[in-house]
Amino acid sequence: MKKIIALLCLIVVLSFSSTSVFAQDGMKWGLKLGVNGNTFIGDDAKSTRMTGGFNAGVFSEWRLNDNFIIQPELIFTKKGGKATLPDEFGEVNLLLNYLELPILFKYNLPMDWVEANVFAGPYFSHLFSVNDKQDIEDRNTLKKFNRFDWGVVVGVGAGFNTFLGKVGLDARYDMGLQNLDEKANDDFRNGVGSINLSYAL
Repeated sequence: MKKIIALLCLIVVLSFSSTSVFAQDGMKWGLKLGVNGNTFIGDDAKSTRMTGGFNAGVFSEWRLNDNFIIQPELIFTKKGGKATLPDEFGEVNLLLNYLELPILFKYNLPMDWVEANVFAGPYFSHLFSVNDKQDIEDRNTLKKFNRFDWGVVVGVGAGFNTFLGKVGLDARYDMGLQNLDEKANDDFRNGVGSINLSYAL
């Protein structure tokens, strides 16, 4: 899994580095920042309660034509939630810190001053730390979790062309498909809704 993540990150880095070369063909890059509403989903996640988080990172926008865009992102994101989880987890209040790579396929509806869009695609992420508000030994909690996560992203957005560049706003939902239990005995996964602001050069 680590090799897969490294390969995907390399693809994104090469995409960003090639922006200046292919700018005339519709390549752009930019920055993004958003707020998360986090929870756990799945049959074994009980009494779930939403917690807050945030995400921040960079993205590359590859415009294939007026309607279709491929947008890879590389972001730091805080997920987690409050819930009653099975057995060794129990009552939890967690922040899960991920390095995440979404690859979004966007369908664009360009207008004079705004571009409305819908998008979907996969995400791949690596868990590198846990903040457990009920357990000082965060490293012990980290060992209980699968370090690799993946899932799907769906959302809607809009881009506004300004004299400084394109400002974007989107709302999305990330549904985790990877069981977070390292031992794969229980079914609970990440579910994250977010609102994001972006700026493309």
